[in-house]
Amino acid sequence: MSHLLSKRILIPLSAMALASFACSTFASPDPTAEPPAEPAVVEVTKVIEVTRIVETEATTEVVEEVVAAPIDENQPVKVTGTAEITFVLFESYLTETFVMLEDLAGFVSRDFEYEQPEESQVLGPLFSTEEESIYAYTLNLPVEPVAQLVDVDNNGSEDAGVQLFAVAVQANLLDGPFLGENEVGGWSSTWTSLRIDEENEDEVVGGLMLVWAPDANQGFPTDFGPDGMLFTEDDPTGPIGAGYSVVNLDESPFSITTEREPTMPLYEGDVAAKDYTEMGYMEAFDTMFAKASVEYPFTEMKGIDWDALYAEYAPRMQEADEKGRYDLYFFTLRDFANDIPDGHVGLQGDDRDYFRENVIGGLGLGLTELTSGDVIVSTLISNAPAANAGIELGAQIFEWNGIPIEQAIDESVPLDGPYSAAHVERLEKILYLPQGQLDTEVTIGYTNPDLTAGEVTLTREFEVDAFLQNYLYAGIPESSAPVEYEIVGENTGYVRIWSMSDDLNLTLRLIERAVADFDELGVDAIIFDMRTNGGGSPLGGHIAGFFTKDEIELARGYYYSEAAGEFTTHGPADTIEPDDSINYDGPVYVLVSPGCASACENVAYAIGETRRATIVGHYPTNGIFGEVGRGQYDLPDDVSFQIPTGMDIAPDGTIIIEGTGVVPDETVPVTYDSVFYEGDYLLDYVLNLIY
Repeated sequence: MSHLLSKRILIPLSAMALASFACSTFASPDPTAEPPAEPAVVEVTKVIEVTRIVETEATTEVVEEVVAAPIDENQPVKVTGTAEITFVLFESYLTETFVMLEDLAGFVSRDFEYEQPEESQVLGPLFSTEEESIYAYTLNLPVEPVAQLVDVDNNGSEDAGVQLFAVAVQANLLDGPFLGENEVGGWSSTWTSLRIDEENEDEVVGGLMLVWAPDANQGFPTDFGPDGMLFTEDDPTGPIGAGYSVVNLDESPFSITTEREPTMPLYEGDVAAKDYTEMGYMEAFDTMFAKASVEYPFTEMKGIDWDALYAEYAPRMQEADEKGRYDLYFFTLRDFANDIPDGHVGLQGDDRDYFRENVIGGLGLGLTELTSGDVIVSTLISNAPAANAGIELGAQIFEWNGIPIEQAIDESVPLDGPYSAAHVERLEKILYLPQGQLDTEVTIGYTNPDLTAGEVTLTREFEVDAFLQNYLYAGIPESSAPVEYEIVGENTGYVRIWSMSDDLNLTLRLIERAVADFDELGVDAIIFDMRTNGGGSPLGGHIAGFFTKDEIELARGYYYSEAAGEFTTHGPADTIEPDDSINYDGPVYVLVSPGCASACENVAYAIGETRRATIVGHYPTNGIFGEVGRGQYDLPDDVSFQIPTGMDIAPDGTIIIEGTGVVPDETVPVTYDSVFYEGDYLLDYVLNLIY
């Protein structure tokens, strides 16, 4: 099939020359003059570049101009398609999304750090549709793209090569709308027109690829070859037409088509939720268990016996399946999840009001365990059972239902589990101890601050204020920017990062703006407050780049590979890249707490790894750092399950953060004075260190 936009052709210009002569003033012909030259023939490589000869009495001038050219009605000019995006944080993470022609030269060379040249980036809109989770896009194609040409025909000679593209969803995170070196590398593995095997070093295994050839003398693979990999020496090859072609890698041999407006659907990749909704309870559990138990990265670290777990929970699930009992199905999954000591393991679904019924009964008090081991009343709600019975704020609790308070805490069952770190589970046990079902009784032995002792039996009533005031994420404003900053103390920059999952572009811009402003103002120090931040996207490497002049390797991500039969890593490490324009060299402090979880911990950890920051807190961070993007499961009856599939390992071979959290350099004791301090105790503690 001919492709008139780009094939090499010969165009006789005699007609154009005659037209030029017709517009000129001529002298009478001289019969003795030399005969005129033959009409010019010019060879061009693009039909839109045509040479026009203009003659005057004195000279002949060659002028290049662009003229309209006929377009092959079958040559692609626009690509459209849809994508089903089930990733739960897609819209909150990425607010400036688009599709682009993604140059695949990096895939051909397996260069995981390949940077998309800005001059080759062709962008198009991505927009949601009326159908839930379905997005649509339009991408207009340039007449001649400018990506890297790669020779993939395996014919033993050096050819011009072809340009290779996927259509992929991207988002603007830094600077302008085009992707820069710190925003993308290699090739996309999610939301792309190619199907990618993320468990086998992101190999292309199918999907649709857009190919542009400068002429009809280029070739392209016709299949994956014996090794099952694309663009390797064993690929069989065949010719490909000039211009654009769409190659379907899901057919054998590959099919090559051209049409004016091809459709190229986008695949979500491994972040797509595994859809087991049409299965029965037992089949869904078995299918999920078989995959999750192999892909879970911390089995050895946490000593998990998967065979024992299956032996315990499979019979219960089988009964739920046979009897059609949703309640048994859901609570079997809940108990199974709680037996995996990982704060990133989660279950969502209809719990038949179990949580509400076991939390709404309260006593109107919140407890805090001091570093000394004493347990005191740190929150007291007026006109609630505890206050009405004479228990005062600051009272020390000795007994709970006839047993020592320490034992009662040990036996408390929190409802937000499971937990990765022991210190987080301990705090949650204390949080949930006063709560329970309505009208249940609790007997408390206490001593008030004035040393009057007592024992009282209280009946729980509807009261959750004390619980909410002591929740790990209490204090997050209902409406605010993800980042706020100001000058505090004498001259200290203070940055409060509330979220890593709310408009990442805005988050990074605000942090960069804060550091730049503080650097220009010459502040004495900068404090990052990460105490209440539930995580999101791990942006620590970029943020920490404001505080170092050296590249620092943080960790490498490991995932289970079916091909290798073990956890493997590929591609570049997660690193701190020094910022070219901002380098603050003053003291840096990071405030942390167990309310700093997941991606929040990544930021605290990365800033700490610059060796110029001091981490300060009463406790370490939450200690949950398994990557969960690939561990999403949709189960029957609107139940979803989440479990990590990836882990981060530092250059020294240790698993980072998971189970321990980011441990403070300055661990501040929890004391009576710190609990009842009028103000922000940790913030003032750091200001006292600075001044």
